[in-house]
Formats: sequence, structure tokens, C-alpha cells
Amino acid sequence: MAGDATQSWRADSADGAPSGGGPQPRYCFAALRHLVGRLIEHDARWERALATAPVLHVTYEELTADLPQAIRRTLDHIGAPLPDARAPATPGVRRQADAL
Repeated sequence: MAGDATQSWRADSADGAPSGGGPQPRYCFAALRHLVGRLIEHDARWERALATAPVLHVTYEELTADLPQAIRRTLDHIGAPLPDARAPATPGVRRQADAL
């Protein structure tokens, strides 16, 4: 959401400040509530549609906490071996988010 409002999609400075130098984002909480409601409804429809399918649920938090483990879990779920028996590399990423 901050990226939409500021048109800045990455943080270039060490303190995590957005790169564009644009205005601080302003939010409409009624619109956010509406969008969250739509996302919840959308997710519920997928859950119903895939209720009998062997779906593996992987959260963003799991990916960011331990990407190699999430990749191994996904490969195990689909019955695929890890290529060349190598451990997946963890990318060098930095969190870009407002404090909650």
C-alpha cells in the first residue's frame, strides 16, 4: 500500500526510507477495510474450491523465516527431489515496511 501511495517500490537508504522522496502516503481506512473484506472473501472461495485437493499452504512468514525449508517442503509436497541435493540459497533481502 505504501508503494501505491508513494510510487516508491524499494528502500535505497540504510534507514529504509523510500527512494522517491515523494509525499507521505495517506490512507482511507474505509477503503482498506473494504479491500481486506474482499481479500478474505476471495480466499474463502479458493478454500471451498480446493477443499478436496492436496493443497500445501505456505505463508509469507514461513518464506521469510526460512526460505530453504519452505522450498524443501514444497518439493516434498509435489514429490520432486531437490536438484543436485543442494540446499536452496537464501536471497539477500531487506524488509521494507512501516512499523506496525
